[in-house]
Amino acid sequence: MSRRVSARYEQFGVDLWALKPPPGTPPHESCHLHAELSPAGYDRVFKRLKRAAGRRADAITDLGAGLGRAVAHAVATRAFKSAVGVEVLAARVQAAERALADLALDRRGASVELQSFCAPSYAVRTPCALAVDIAFDRATLAALAPRLDESSELLAFVSFRPALRWREAGLRCFETVESGRVRSTGEERFTYYVYKRRRTVREL
Repeated sequence: MSRRVSARYEQFGVDLWALKPPPGTPPHESCHLHAELSPAGYDRVFKRLKRAAGRRADAITDLGAGLGRAVAHAVATRAFKSAVGVEVLAARVQAAERALADLALDRRGASVELQSFCAPSYAVRTPCALAVDIAFDRATLAALAPRLDESSELLAFVSFRPALRWREAGLRCFETVESGRVRSTGEERFTYYVYKRRRTVREL
């Protein structure tokens, strides 16, 4: 991530990160806090993700985009031609939109939209996806699993939950192809897993 991109995001204080969902928010949308990867961590994850997705890996969706750091990094470093973030908290979406516009990344295919990736009507419309799901609870994973399975355009995604957790959540169409370790901005180390869509009988 360029210095300008990093500096723009450093302007946001901790109050935004401490925002809580409004009263009445469904349980599977209540896990609003998550770790941020370091720039080097995003670089490593994006490289592995693109390798799993193949030649069509030109766009990515960040599930739980927060302030849009991953989206900004994906486009600013040209790891992907376009990137869209999905976020349930309106204040974060507004802050992300301001940051992306200030950096002119919105003109280069970076955006963050307000909606729930657990909604029955939601579908990932990019070949790649990122879920920094360290704080996602079981209900969130169970709601997200069918959304991933049913997203026909999705070829591969990165998660920080092992295959066993996803199988328990009901994920059926993806398998783990590799894993690794990355650092967060807080110098914590997390294990990531790359999931690739299983080939169908027709493709075989």
